[in-house]
Amino acid sequence: MSDITLATAKLDEEYANMLLLRAASGVRIRLITCDREWGPWLQNQRRSYRLVEENNARRALERCKEKNVLSYRLSVLIPFVVAVLIPVAYLRLPIHLLIVPPMAALVITLFYLLRRINRELRLELQLKAEELERLKVEIEGQRGEIEKNMHVDQVDDFSGTVVAHAEGAFMTSAVLTKESLSHTSLYEDLNREEAFLVIDSLFREKEVKSTEVR
Repeated sequence: MSDITLATAKLDEEYANMLLLRAASGVRIRLITCDREWGPWLQNQRRSYRLVEENNARRALERCKEKNVLSYRLSVLIPFVVAVLIPVAYLRLPIHLLIVPPMAALVITLFYLLRRINRELRLELQLKAEELERLKVEIEGQRGEIEKNMHVDQVDDFSGTVVAHAEGAFMTSAVLTKESLSHTSLYEDLNREEAFLVIDSLFREKEVKSTEVR
């Protein structure tokens, strides 16, 4: 399994999502950061990844259920009302012989029309229920991958970025934001051992500061 270890002072949404997608696809990510926004956000994704999408699918299913209930009630009520009006029209209207046949035809037309609508809505409901179940299984698997592969450590302030991956490592004065990387920055290739020494120093500095506070 490939892995990426990186320490960066700050991330933006684009790079946070990039790391998240890597973790969801099976890449082991270890992030050390002092970013108080995107660091905690990445930690929370093991429970909330694609939660908005899942909730939207759930609400769409509920709306479809409500439409099914309403359609069923109308399919019973409307033909019943029209059927009741036929004898009333027959008894009360002087032209009842002309009114009754069109009304009977209307009842039959409404019955078949509403029956077709109900069938289409039941099919839509079934498809949305299946889609929600498929989505839940897919998201649950991705959240499991994120929980297994995404590890975030919050440390005190530092600057720059250090990245170690399977092919090597590097260090730069830029941070993982689009704005920072668009500017000229210092860059140095490292081997993995050197990169891990720099990253581990962040934890040693954190331990020293914690001891001083005590």
